[in-house]
Amino acid sequence: MWKLKSGKLIFKNIQLDLTKIDASGGNNKYMFCNADATADFEDFVFEDCEITNIQKNFYYNNVATYTIKNIYAKNSRFQLNTTVDGILIFNIYKTTHLDAMQMFTFENNIVYNKTSVAGQILSWDNKIVQTPDQQQIKVSFCNNSIVNYVGKNYHLKFYDATKMTISKNIFYADPNMNSDATMCGIYKTESTPEFDVKDNNRHMDLPKQINGIVLAQQLSLPTNRRTITSPDK
Repeated sequence: MWKLKSGKLIFKNIQLDLTKIDASGGNNKYMFCNADATADFEDFVFEDCEITNIQKNFYYNNVATYTIKNIYAKNSRFQLNTTVDGILIFNIYKTTHLDAMQMFTFENNIVYNKTSVAGQILSWDNKIVQTPDQQQIKVSFCNNSIVNYVGKNYHLKFYDATKMTISKNIFYADPNMNSDATMCGIYKTESTPEFDVKDNNRHMDLPKQINGIVLAQQLSLPTNRRTITSPDK
């Protein structure tokens, strides 16, 4: 388990094997968290990476007063290895400080599982009161392929936003998956973000409320990456 206390963490051309992050012990409930955080984390970056065997939440925000300012994932693969619903990629959880989040960029990635399960790519607890009562985040969710990972109510959850760009994504789920999902949920009643939602392609009618048919860009990953296995402690 890696603790994001403050600063930046950037992964480039790295493979993360999460086989041991299975909640069998006290220190392997999730790969990343912000336990012992002393400030909002600046940048959390994945580019040209491969994350395999995701069985539990990938990131978990367990210090409510702090969170991550910028989350950036591009040209990467997130491979789940689970048969249960509710596994979250970025779980902001009970943070009271969503306004600190400035950018969420998720572009040209693949998220996939062998069988269809329900989860969320970015999640938080919508019952938590925010201080200040706003979230000025800008979101770019484009050119992704989401396979057998159906939004659990939503793929993305935000309290508020200034701009939402969601385009050229492909969604596929096993036809036996009996679940409805909406692409994105924004919970602040007065929120008036700028929306640019277009050219998304769904199969098996999952998720709802996306439109258009266009192929996402092909994802090509380099073969000379380093491999990091998940720690025992």
